[in-house]
Amino acid sequence: MLLSKFARDTTAVPTGDGHYDLTVDAGWAIYLGPNGGYVAALAARALCAEAERAMDGPEIRHLRSLNTHFLSPLSTGALTAEVQVERSGRSVGIASAILRQGDETGVMARAAFTAPRAGIDLAHQPPPRVPPPEDLPPLEMYIPPGFRDRYERRWAIGPMPHSLADVPLAGGWIRLARTESGSPAVTLDAPLLVAYSDCWFPALYAMTPPTTRVYTVDLTVHLVTPIPAGYDDWVLVEFQGVQAADGLVVEDGRIWSRGGELLAISRQLAVVRTESGGPTAPASRRP
Repeated sequence: MLLSKFARDTTAVPTGDGHYDLTVDAGWAIYLGPNGGYVAALAARALCAEAERAMDGPEIRHLRSLNTHFLSPLSTGALTAEVQVERSGRSVGIASAILRQGDETGVMARAAFTAPRAGIDLAHQPPPRVPPPEDLPPLEMYIPPGFRDRYERRWAIGPMPHSLADVPLAGGWIRLARTESGSPAVTLDAPLLVAYSDCWFPALYAMTPPTTRVYTVDLTVHLVTPIPAGYDDWVLVEFQGVQAADGLVVEDGRIWSRGGELLAISRQLAVVRTESGGPTAPASRRP
């Protein structure tokens, strides 16, 4: 089976005792280093591989929660992951991972795995009413070259970036780019869903000038809904700034399938910087 570029670029090769070799591909870089969603997906790939190998029961190997802390920017090239299963019970498993380049720790992550089970179904928030992706033009502006080619995007939610709007809101349709020859397998899985949680524009960009940059400190993704089997389609993402103060912003995200299933919920803390070092937006425009 021909794998998608994303699957190839997040491959975790086991080297024994919970250690994995990965490679940071240059095409996923933005600004200081690789995109945070891609980096979190690398951690997710290693954690899922170790859960599959080392956790006692196969029924608890479904990734449900991933918390990723970004300690320092990664660079292109070799990356190692050290994964430790902290708990492997009958219904819940916990694993942690440290990603290093040389002697420097770049990422620390912790994941929860559970078994599917019957319970209460609750989804308060339906997806926003937006046109289907086929009726919207491709979005190419504001995206660094290289990374621009990794995804297809259709803007559908919120003001455009750096429009000095009053609402910190952003979102639209996204999927992996169909640019490779053949028929790459791009079936949605947990690492790809993690990547989708941090590959859009920060919602705060709607309120700020182009000199603003947002750098993720930590990202948490909850994947409670089972991923539809064989799903290979657009997903709808929506991100909203919850609070910004003291040079930081908290942003919430949601990801739906085309059919309206809420697939994941995310929250991240990020540092906000400007080239001038001044305020990111007038005080009256802060969320």
